[in-house]
Amino acid sequence: IHTPAVPLAMVTATAHSPSGKLLLAASHAFLFDSVAENASVQNIVTAEGAHAITFTKHLDAGATYHFATVGSTITSVQNANPRNEAERLTLLAALVGRDELVAQHDRAWDDLWRSDIRIDGDDETQRDVHAMLYHLYAFTRESGAVALSPMGLSGTG
Repeated sequence: IHTPAVPLAMVTATAHSPSGKLLLAASHAFLFDSVAENASVQNIVTAEGAHAITFTKHLDAGATYHFATVGSTITSVQNANPRNEAERLTLLAALVGRDELVAQHDRAWDDLWRSDIRIDGDDETQRDVHAMLYHLYAFTRESGAVALSPMGLSGTG
């Protein structure tokens, strides 16, 4: 874990559910190769209250540039203070850093794919089953009491 020399630029938004009973919070930040680049990030709030986070970087032709994004979304079902928790999780992820986050992600998916359904002789059905397993794996957690339903973020409904 490294400590940024420049404060992390983060944007957080909150919204209530239609019933008003639940609060949703989402936080987002950029991860740069150099923490000094956090100074280039701008946080924008429009007149309508929408939030955006942007940065500008000049690159010479043919140059390569890397950055990543990290974010957290949580509701008051999971935490009594979802705004604070979303910001805490985003900050923690930024402190862990992109390379370690990707390594953790890869290890978690490797563990999930140890459980598989194999169908010999029917490639199309095998692809369909793997697509269904992917959605189950992506939207559920081993110890989670609440998770998005399969296809929850990628379906048309």
